[in-house]
Amino acid sequence: MVLQDLCAEALTLSGRYDGQAVVRLLDDGRRVQLVEDFGFIDQAENRWDVPEGAIVDGASIPQALWSIIGGPFEGRYRDASIVHDWYCDMRSRPWQNVHRVFFEAMLTSGVAKVRANLMYAGVYWGGPRWSETVTRNMMLASESLVKMALKERVFLDPSTYGEGLRGKTRPYFVKSLKVYRYPLATSDLSRIEKITADENADLSAIEKFVDSQTVSLEPETLGTYAP
Repeated sequence: MVLQDLCAEALTLSGRYDGQAVVRLLDDGRRVQLVEDFGFIDQAENRWDVPEGAIVDGASIPQALWSIIGGPFEGRYRDASIVHDWYCDMRSRPWQNVHRVFFEAMLTSGVAKVRANLMYAGVYWGGPRWSETVTRNMMLASESLVKMALKERVFLDPSTYGEGLRGKTRPYFVKSLKVYRYPLATSDLSRIEKITADENADLSAIEKFVDSQTVSLEPETLGTYAP
């Protein structure tokens, strides 16, 4: 490996976790709940905080991948999946950034590059996507709750409300999502595996391949959140 490659690899691995993912197993046998604050700081020094009390289930990783990589909390990608799950629920940042931080966090956790490529392709293909409108609304709702709390001098439980309070917002507003149709089927995972098997494959190449196989539809109004 040449010096340039070593430098690129070091840059990729420059993210770091803040705290440990200490969780409580919930009775449903699927979900876990954080008992301590946890987070990831990416290579650009952006914080990806997940608050104590957050409940995640690994659902942001498409089930089609489970037969290849195991369940959501079984491998070295566990900590990365907690961060990814939370921000897929929050939708307070662009979906592209949320999926990419999953890739970076996996490498930081010691996931092999080829495996991280495959899992990134999986979430880019079958993971959730949302519109810029959703991101703006989620941040606006979060900021509004903070302003209300300061004005009324009330306490908001950070495990319940918005990112400004390091928690989940559930405001009243119409949620406009981009709906995607995926021509790729589970049987096509072998094609994705071939694309991602090259350690030198970059994320742009993976995205280009998935996009070439995916038909995006116009945004649709899907409903409302209730508090």
